[in-house]
Amino acid sequence: MTVTYPPQGAALGLSQIDTIEDREKELKRLLNAACYLCTKEFVPRKVRTCCKKIEDHCKKQFALLKDQPQLRTSIFFLGALKEVQRIILQDKDRKELWEFLIPHREGLQDLLNSENRESLQDLTVESTDLFLLYGNNLFLALLAVKEGLALSHIEVLWRIIAEWTFYQVGMSLQDTAVRTVYNFVSIISKLHTRARRIASISLPKTPSTQDQRVGVIYWEENDPVYDALFLLPQEDGTYLSGVIKNLQDTWLPPKYYPVITDGAALKNFADKALSSTSYTTVIMSTHEGKDILHLPAVDEADELVWISFAVKHGRPAGRHHTIPWLVLEHLPQSFDLGTEPDLPDSTLDMLAFMTQITYEMQQAKLLVSADEELEVFVVDIQTELFSEKREFSRTDDLVRFLQTPVWSATGYRTQRKFVMWDRFEDIAYDDGLSFLKPLVHRSWFFPDEYHYPPTCKEFLTTSTGEDVTLKPVHKERNSYRVKLDGIPQASLLRDLEQVELSKSQLCLLAESAELYDPKRRTMHPVELDVTAIIDEQFWYLHRYPRMSEALDSVDLSEFDWSQDTWEFSARLCYRREVSWSIYSPHKGRTWRNKTFSHLFLENVSVDEALDHFRRKVVEVVALNQIKGVEEKLDFFRMLLLERGWSEEQVREEDQEYSIEEGVEEDPVEQREPNFKVTRKEEFTGVHFVTGRKKQLVATFKSDQGDSEEAVVVHDVNRLAKDTEFSGRIYRERVKRSVETALVLFELEDSFLEDIHKAVEEALIDEGIRFYED
Repeated sequence: MTVTYPPQGAALGLSQIDTIEDREKELKRLLNAACYLCTKEFVPRKVRTCCKKIEDHCKKQFALLKDQPQLRTSIFFLGALKEVQRIILQDKDRKELWEFLIPHREGLQDLLNSENRESLQDLTVESTDLFLLYGNNLFLALLAVKEGLALSHIEVLWRIIAEWTFYQVGMSLQDTAVRTVYNFVSIISKLHTRARRIASISLPKTPSTQDQRVGVIYWEENDPVYDALFLLPQEDGTYLSGVIKNLQDTWLPPKYYPVITDGAALKNFADKALSSTSYTTVIMSTHEGKDILHLPAVDEADELVWISFAVKHGRPAGRHHTIPWLVLEHLPQSFDLGTEPDLPDSTLDMLAFMTQITYEMQQAKLLVSADEELEVFVVDIQTELFSEKREFSRTDDLVRFLQTPVWSATGYRTQRKFVMWDRFEDIAYDDGLSFLKPLVHRSWFFPDEYHYPPTCKEFLTTSTGEDVTLKPVHKERNSYRVKLDGIPQASLLRDLEQVELSKSQLCLLAESAELYDPKRRTMHPVELDVTAIIDEQFWYLHRYPRMSEALDSVDLSEFDWSQDTWEFSARLCYRREVSWSIYSPHKGRTWRNKTFSHLFLENVSVDEALDHFRRKVVEVVALNQIKGVEEKLDFFRMLLLERGWSEEQVREEDQEYSIEEGVEEDPVEQREPNFKVTRKEEFTGVHFVTGRKKQLVATFKSDQGDSEEAVVVHDVNRLAKDTEFSGRIYRERVKRSVETALVLFELEDSFLEDIHKAVEEALIDEGIRFYED
C-alpha cells in the first residue's frame, strides 16, 4: 500500500539514522525545496531571497564534492546543513518563528516509542539537535505560506508536516507492506491550501459544558493497521455510527472516509467493543448549525489538548443511524475542554443494541444495459450468492439508484439481502451508456450544460450525429476548457465549451464516449485529442480508462515543448540502472508525472553507453528543448569510471562473468547440474537460505529422485535495503540474476517465466517492491 502522508512516530523503526547518506539526501532536499520556492509568486519576496541564498550554497557544496570526492564525510555535510540554519536565522522574523518552533521540533522524539527514544541518543553522536538539523526544507515551506497567520495557526500547520522529519532523518516504517511516498511539491501544495483555509475560517468559541456531548471511538488492531467503530453523539440523543477501516494509527487525520455499514461488520465489532479497553472518548459540539468533533491528544509537555474538526457526513439511515461517509476538516483553534470525560452508559447501551443486528450486506457488481423491447434501463445486480434485476424508464431514477452508496448507509435491499457496491469500481455500462458515468460519479455535474436523454425511450430513439473530437485545453492552474470539433456552431453541445472544468471533471467528461444534443435529439460519438495536456498530472487515472488510454496513445513528437522551460533530471541508481525525468521548475512539476528508466549497455565503452542513453532521451524530447543533459551525462561519466567502467570497449571473450551491482559483488562459480530439467513439474519451488548473506534458492527434483538447487538471488537483504532507499527496484535486475543462475539448466522461456513469477512472489513477501512495467 502506498501512502502520501508522513509516517507516524509510533509506527517507525529505528535501526540506523543520521548517516552520511541521510545528510547528503537532506542537503539535496534543501536544494530542491529552495529551487522550487524561488520560482513561486505566492512566496514572499524575503523568503525567495533566503531560498536563493540556500540554493547557491547547496550548489556550491555539490560542486565541491564533484571536484573533490574525498570531502564526502559526515563532518562536511554537518557543516553544510549548519550553514543553511545560519542563512535562515539572518532575518529577525525568521529567527522568531524558528525559536517559537524549537520546543515543537525538539519534542518530536516524544512521538517515538520508548525503545526508539532510548536508542536515539546512541545513534546521534555528532549532532545533539537532530530535529533542528533535519526538516529545514519543511521550515522553508512554512515560511512560504505563513503570511497573515497567527502563531497558533502556524503551530497547526507545523503539526501537519512535522512528522516528515522522521522520514528525512532516516527512520523507516516497520510495516513493509506500506510505502511512504515523499513529494515536496505535494507537501507545499497541501500546506498552501490549508493555510488559505485556516485564514478564512471563522472559529467558534469554546463550547459550554451544556453544549458538549460525549461519544466514543473503539479501536481494533489488525496488524499492521487499525479499524475504528465510532459512535458520535447527536443533539437528539442518537449516535452516528459506522466502521472506518485501514487506519495507520489510533487517530483520525482530517480527510474523507468511506464508512463500512455492513450489519455483520457492525455486529462483530460491537460484540468485541463491549469488553474492549482500547477506546477514545470524544466530544461533539455544535456551532452555527455545524457539528464539531473534538479528539483528545497530548502535547509536548504531556498536557491534554483537544484537536478539533468540522464534521460533514452522509445521511444517517436505519435504527443504528449509520452513515455512508464522513469528512473531517481541521480547525486551527485548540479548545480548553478540561479532562477527558467518562464513557457514558448510553454508548454501552448503543453497543448492546448493535449486537442484535440481523441484516447482512452483500458486495455486488452491477451491469447497466437498455432493453429495446421494453424501453427501460436494466440493472443486473450480481453477488456471489444470487442475482437480481431492476428496471427504470427514467434516467434520473436510474442515476439515483446507482448512487445508492452515497446516500444510503444500509445499501439496497433486494428480495434476499442488503447489497452495496462501489459506484466508481463496481458498475459496468453497456455500449452507448457511458454518458451515465459523470452523473453517477458526481451528485452534481453541470446540469445546465451537460445534457442527457431524460428517458430510456428517448435514448433508444436518438439518431447518430456527427463524430465529435473533444480537445481539452489547460486554462490556468487547475482549470480546463474543452473545444468540440466536428459539430454545427448552433449545437447545444457548444455549451460545454463555456464550462471551466477541474481535472476530475475533465476526466469524467472524457469518459462519456457519446454526447447528447437535446435540440436535435442526436447522440454524437466522441474521440479524444489530449495532445495539449499530455504533460499534465492526473491522479486516479485507473477510474478514467478513456483518458488514460488517450494520454498513452499520444505521439510524443506532437507535444509543444516551447510552452515551458524544462530541465533534465536523472539519478544513477545502481551500476547500470538510471532513472530520469523532465522537470519544469517554473510550474514545479514533472512532465506527465512520468519517470523513465534505462539500463546502460554492457560490454561497451563508457562513451558508447552514454551515447546510447542520449539517443533514448532524444526519442522522447529533442535535446535543445531541455537544459542540463550534457552536464548530467558528464557527471555520470565520472561516476561510471569510478565504478570500474572502461573507457574502451570490452570484448565479450575478455569478460568471464557479468554481475549486476547490488545483486552480487563477487563472481559466482557455476557448475553443471546433476540432471537436465526438461519439464515444469521438476521445478519444486523457491526458498530462502540464511548464511553470510540471505539468499533465494530454486529447487528441482527429477522423477528418479535426484535433487538440484541453484541460488537465483544472492543477496536478498541488499534488495530490501535498495527498496527502502528508492521505494522500488526494477524487475529486470532480478530477472537477469535468475537467468544467469539457471543458464546451464537450458530451460525453455515459458518455463523460466514460471520461475521468475515464483521468485518475484517470494521477494514481495519479503517486502521488496518492483516498479511497474
